[in-house]
Amino acid sequence: MVYSIQTQDLKKQERSDTKATYQQALQEAQDHVHMLAEGLQSQFQKHSVEYYYKEIMQTSCLQKKRKKAGSWNAFVSIEMQWINAELPPGIPKKKVNDFIGEIAAKWKSLSDEEKAQLTEEKVTTLCNTHKMHDLASHNVPISMFHDTCTILNNLNKEV
Repeated sequence: MVYSIQTQDLKKQERSDTKATYQQALQEAQDHVHMLAEGLQSQFQKHSVEYYYKEIMQTSCLQKKRKKAGSWNAFVSIEMQWINAELPPGIPKKKVNDFIGEIAAKWKSLSDEEKAQLTEEKVTTLCNTHKMHDLASHNVPISMFHDTCTILNNLNKEV
């Protein structure tokens, strides 16, 4: 599709206007969040405004809904506990990836009743652990550090 120069200029201007409007709206949103951070700082006076700002922004990145702990995850956890329990002290724990084939074969050989019976208690434990993580206080600087390390490791792998 070929556009005339006038049409191209109009579309270019529309894109430019949209971008400017978006940037302004984004700045207003950031100003509002900063104002909320200032409110938190004046209310609690425990940390800096920047700390509360990062806390608000970091919280929005956290997973909102967590998947239920499934019987497969529970079974993998149980099997890895058995495998790592047999290791002598001081030896690094084995990784799931090294044993996932064996664990999957064992899982497939079990009946549905056996699977439910073996994993019932562990599923409950995992659900409780998830709830504790959701209710635990969030340490922003540590989370930001771990996020940064993860990003740098991923970039390192790609390069």
